[in-house]
Amino acid sequence: MRNILAAELLKLKRSKLIPVCTLIALAIPVFMIILDVMDKVGIAADMEGCDWLIRLIIPIQMFIYPILSGFIITFLIQKEYVERTMLNTLTAPVNRTKLILSKFVIWIGWHLLVTFLFFIIMCWGFLMIYGGAEFQSTFATIVFIVFGMGILGFLSMSPILIICISQKNVLYPSLLCSCGVAALEFAGLYMSETMRNLIPWTAVTSISILGCLQVLPVLSVLICFVIGIMGASILFRRQNI
Repeated sequence: MRNILAAELLKLKRSKLIPVCTLIALAIPVFMIILDVMDKVGIAADMEGCDWLIRLIIPIQMFIYPILSGFIITFLIQKEYVERTMLNTLTAPVNRTKLILSKFVIWIGWHLLVTFLFFIIMCWGFLMIYGGAEFQSTFATIVFIVFGMGILGFLSMSPILIICISQKNVLYPSLLCSCGVAALEFAGLYMSETMRNLIPWTAVTSISILGCLQVLPVLSVLICFVIGIMGASILFRRQNI
């Protein structure tokens, strides 16, 4: 597994997509926060800290990051089919499950890194606008919402692995599904609680943004994650490359 992961990382050194996606993921919140800091007196007067936090999380973590994440995993898998390196790799005695897991590890590594850096940016913006006293009292909420949205949102995206493997060298189905995940997370803000908690992607919103800590939405996300990982592994093992 370690050798396969090392080989995957070597392949990424020649790619510019991941650095570009990372730059976009960080530049957008920085730009938005700079604009807010320039009008921090008005922002602090018009909305509370938690409202400001959600105001930034909805466009960034709910829309931009799932779409960028979809680009990352699509690139990681489809590049192998397009350049035929998948065929060359599998002529050697390579465990297919470990190969697909190496892609997943890189994918989740990128997602966690971006989530952590976004958290740092949000903390900086919050301090600049609302000051240290309110930041200390709101810190736990910032951690819960940012990392909850980031981690649970990622887990709910695991079925995209199945689509990436099924589509082989076709790009758009997985990218459309990434957009669909973003749309469903947003729709979760306006659904009834029961329906919202049943659907994995809206359950992410229910837990992270709306603060629902019931068993049902958590279970929904975890089942979605397991289905995505196991389904991708089974499909890839049986696929005729």
